[in-house]
Amino acid sequence: MSKHIDLIRNVSLPGKAIGTVWDVWIVGLKIDAIVPHDDKSPSHTYSTLDGRGALLAPSLCHPRVRLDAMNFSSEQQALHKSTEPNAKDLLPQWAKDYGLSMTGYRKMHGLCSAGVTHMRALVEVKADDSATRILDAAVEMRNRFEQEGRCIVQICAMFRGPLISSTDGERGRASSERLIQNVASRAGVDAIGSVPALEANTNDREAHIETMVDLAIALDLHLDLELERNLSTNPSVWDVLEVLKTKEWSKRTTRKTVLLSGSNSVFDLSDPEKGRLRDEMADFPSTFVYTQSDELNKTRKVISLIRDQGIRVCFGVEASDDMGPTPESYDPVKSISTDDDASRELGEADAELLYEGVCRRPRQGIGHGKKMIQGLELKVGADANFVLFDHEQTTFTEVLSPHAGFWGRQVLLQGSLVAC
Repeated sequence: MSKHIDLIRNVSLPGKAIGTVWDVWIVGLKIDAIVPHDDKSPSHTYSTLDGRGALLAPSLCHPRVRLDAMNFSSEQQALHKSTEPNAKDLLPQWAKDYGLSMTGYRKMHGLCSAGVTHMRALVEVKADDSATRILDAAVEMRNRFEQEGRCIVQICAMFRGPLISSTDGERGRASSERLIQNVASRAGVDAIGSVPALEANTNDREAHIETMVDLAIALDLHLDLELERNLSTNPSVWDVLEVLKTKEWSKRTTRKTVLLSGSNSVFDLSDPEKGRLRDEMADFPSTFVYTQSDELNKTRKVISLIRDQGIRVCFGVEASDDMGPTPESYDPVKSISTDDDASRELGEADAELLYEGVCRRPRQGIGHGKKMIQGLELKVGADANFVLFDHEQTTFTEVLSPHAGFWGRQVLLQGSLVAC
């Protein structure tokens, strides 16, 4: 059972003067009060967490965690494939019960330990018997994580193949459409996703986008689309926005969002095109996911897209089966951390904007939160979802430093400590 915290004392806060410390009171699931730190506050009569001056910030969100057959297996398969010594002992019983492999457990556990309290899990579905089994296992896993107070998880049924340009012609197309309709309608699925960029030509790509938008509207689901990575003569983002407009997405869904990834080509648009993109995106709850590089030039471009162009952008670790062998590899903050040269040139305001891209922006991008919240300042009445960083990290510049440690973070979801 998670331990509820009543008072987080002696912490640095976003939006407050650097060097000042504060006390944050929690009642139930919400922030009840934020007051200047008082050394004499009655900590002994409450469940208290002492921050020792560390930064208390909004918790993290990962918008695209990839889970596939490698992450879900029967216990026997998982143990057979595992390279871990004593894997049978390392994998918790509940993980075995829900078909979670050692690889999948390590990934989910690492994300929670890093401070991720909200995520979207992309569950890859294929045209075989494993599709529904893996999807059902993912839903059961999600339920377990939420019951234990570890994380809020969305399940996205992700189809990674051409829907229209099938090598089997109309028969293959019909088979693919039946598969995605079948998995999308299963209980526990929150979103559907696909890769329009895999289609053979522009016409098929447009038909693919229209098919996915129609299905998402019909089932009232969030939508996740992977677009081309490089700028083409006709970027598919314009097709997506046109279809959303034609199909009246905002009127026909209940606050469902559209997440666009693989779209780093947006950097190469002209300023007038970026202005057009901002204006058209404003009509729909759509957000870009950018896979960050530690190059200062790219970092500056992202900051400009958000601050100067007003385009909704969040950050994500590259969607990959193997996100790395150590817990630090699962840390979304690493996707916005910069090298030493870039770190010295970025100010606190830049660091805050980048951090917002791994907490509130992706959370809103996947549909968590009833309204768009700008900035990082903690407010009375807001959900008590936090990361308390190590006591040596009191500013966002320090948090984003390439030398900042992963260990020492404490995570709260709805006012309770997450057991990592």
